[in-house]
Amino acid sequence: MPLRLITGPPNSGRSGVVLGRLRSELDSDPVLVVPTGDDIARFERDLCADGQPAIGAQVRTFGSLFDEVASATAMPAGPRLSPPQRLALVRAAVGSTRLRVLRRSAESPGFATALDALIAELQAALVSPAGLRDAAEAVGGDAAQEAELAELYGAYLRLRDRARSSDAGSVAEGALAALRADPGAWGSHPVLIYGFDDLTEAQLALVWLLAASNEVLLSRSFADRG
Repeated sequence: MPLRLITGPPNSGRSGVVLGRLRSELDSDPVLVVPTGDDIARFERDLCADGQPAIGAQVRTFGSLFDEVASATAMPAGPRLSPPQRLALVRAAVGSTRLRVLRRSAESPGFATALDALIAELQAALVSPAGLRDAAEAVGGDAAQEAELAELYGAYLRLRDRARSSDAGSVAEGALAALRADPGAWGSHPVLIYGFDDLTEAQLALVWLLAASNEVLLSRSFADRG
């Protein structure tokens, strides 16, 4: 099925169009994907504004959508790491990796937290440790820092897998692979996406995979330059 787009400047009424479309698809158990928990609460209030509960509709974040796709495809996954557990594994990765260029930086209190955020960004961009290393080498010049970051990234992934645990990155990667193998696993539930200025590579990949066999409506904003 084709991917349908609704575009317009902010406050152009797109949310009302999306809400109307969501109500019209209630018999198909639609899913609305929004950026934050506050957005979920707002749309849930709007859905019930007329006093009638919108039975069948779900309002989720992208993280929750990946979880649902993983469940629909029966993708095996270990227990999800909590933020403190993930940070602890990142610190363990730093402690177990021999560093030269980043040695002094790694001694600072905020290094592990910054590395954790970087790894999350790389996972969302579908960049592997090898991919990071290859990209740095392709640019040319001294890629020693990027090489050490790739080593730290790989060390974290090995520790995560050794603990038989999962994180948002592994769930997204596994869900995408499972959906490629079985495109019909999601069923016929329409997916509506609202409120995102940009999507990560993982999110875009999921949108295209769902649109291959399901109805997907993507609402995007653009600045009205007059």
